[in-house]
Amino acid sequence: MLAARMLYAVGGSECKALAWTSVITTAWGAQSREGIRRWTVCATVSHPHPVHHHHHHSLAHHSRMTDGSGSAVQPAVPCVCQGPHRSRRAQRGLLTRSVERQFNPFSSRSALTSSTISTSASRTAATATATGGSGGGGSEHMGGASLIAELKDRGLIFNVTADDMGSILDNTFRPAELGSEGDGVLHTSPAVYCGFDPTARSLHLGNLIAIMALVRCTLHGVRAIFVVGGATGQVGDPSGRSTERIMMDKATLALNLDGITSTIDRIVSNARAATIHRGPDAKGTVHPHPASFEVVDNMSWYTDRGFIQFLAEVGPLFNVKTMLGKHTMKQRFESETESLTFLELTYQVLQAFDFLELYRTRGCVLQIGGSDQWGNITAGCELVRKSANTTVHGLTLPLIVTADGVKFGKSAGNAVWLDADMTSPYHLYQFLVNTADADIEKLLLHLTLLSPAKVADVMVEHSAAPHTRSGQHTLAREIVRLVHGQAHLERAEATSAALFRGDPLNVFDAVELQDLFANAPAVTWPLPGTEAKDEWPTLVDLAVHAGLSGSKKQARRSIAAGGLYVNNVKVETERLLSPTDILHNTVTVLRAGKKNYVVVKWL
Repeated sequence: MLAARMLYAVGGSECKALAWTSVITTAWGAQSREGIRRWTVCATVSHPHPVHHHHHHSLAHHSRMTDGSGSAVQPAVPCVCQGPHRSRRAQRGLLTRSVERQFNPFSSRSALTSSTISTSASRTAATATATGGSGGGGSEHMGGASLIAELKDRGLIFNVTADDMGSILDNTFRPAELGSEGDGVLHTSPAVYCGFDPTARSLHLGNLIAIMALVRCTLHGVRAIFVVGGATGQVGDPSGRSTERIMMDKATLALNLDGITSTIDRIVSNARAATIHRGPDAKGTVHPHPASFEVVDNMSWYTDRGFIQFLAEVGPLFNVKTMLGKHTMKQRFESETESLTFLELTYQVLQAFDFLELYRTRGCVLQIGGSDQWGNITAGCELVRKSANTTVHGLTLPLIVTADGVKFGKSAGNAVWLDADMTSPYHLYQFLVNTADADIEKLLLHLTLLSPAKVADVMVEHSAAPHTRSGQHTLAREIVRLVHGQAHLERAEATSAALFRGDPLNVFDAVELQDLFANAPAVTWPLPGTEAKDEWPTLVDLAVHAGLSGSKKQARRSIAAGGLYVNNVKVETERLLSPTDILHNTVTVLRAGKKNYVVVKWL
């Protein structure tokens, strides 16, 4: 039902050196990152009869982008019929037009150019309602009003620049230039964006709330733009910080940009596929016309823009007194112990200019971000107002804090990552299964595709038997599926079940073992030779060496009581270890009690 085409643009031009300043060169001096990835997923239409995936048609267009040297490019901007007023032609078969917007990311003008028309059958709005409507509770029509209603239902609006944001978004749907076909039924949707700076090579679990907010935009027919901060990431956002961020070298920046771009694409693709393939049951929603999403590096509109040119364009529009009045800036500026550098001060300018550039070139009218981004977001709204003489808006999402006051997404002080190489699907699953009862409902509403009605059902079931942790397992399944896909979810569940049952560890391969016990304490022991005279250690000696028992006497009592395990198999009597106790020729896993594991690495 969706055709996704990965579009590449190679940026190779290098920004001119700015010898007269070093304080802000990081935003311009880096070479334009090669292979900027952009995804445009064009809306498709569906047959009004029951779903058979091979019957669906899709429309996707090649788009041109700037190549870093200033050449014109054309991103595909799909037009999706929205709203309750449709012509007879639209009711018989939705006419879908993809209008390509020619733009230069360094120009303030944007012109509509050629278009391609494709006609195929469409589900009616009534059919969408019958299959579950929107994820926010079955709104009859997609658009800004249904999007804002869902965000409110899920408790996702912390602050917003206008109370009537839904109608503002709907009124921003612009009639496309249809020529003789211009009957007003086709519209170009507005766009919403959120920025993600590449401070690490993966986003963390706390970022999922923003990713899913943009996913919900596309499911309501509003285009979503994920901006990865190749430029802003080099400056560093001072929001919520008492010290300046450490500058990244070019290699680290490129690695981080690739990592978070891949993470975003994977999660958005999983989420959009889930809304189609999970069907009209209470657990999912069929969205026949999701809008496009795009991942773009903001370095692309700074690379060929000179420093003096930039200052001349935006410098007069910023009031330093106003900038220093923002909460974070004011706090840092007035502190006797904390400094505020000019480089950090410019972050607000760059983020604001991102909004202006996205408004000019992509029709972006709303920026979303975490609650700590309110100052930066409103600065962008003000810049667009002054520069383009128009009003755009901002919306902030709540910071997710657990019932005990801890910032969500941390495990023992360490971030829980959305990259499998940094936090495995199994450990992500386990982290979520250990969620406190008081946090389940909020996390299901904020981070998953389950409708509020379904979340209510999950909570009723969980409250009836909280000891089964059904709510936690639902949360873990939904998020692991979104982040890593169905196959990784099934593997994580199988591994968890095997450990819970106490299956012998020899059923796991070497990679799974390493993943399972990556965070377990480890000790080493010399591997005995093959000679008969070479003695293997006793379980008592190894238990004491591993710290599972305080003395040999205590170790013997543990064995007698059935409390000592080798590779998850209960030890019946005191004995010597043997080569059969070594898994994959590398390790032996000792366990005392239910959860006290130690890995013995044989050297």
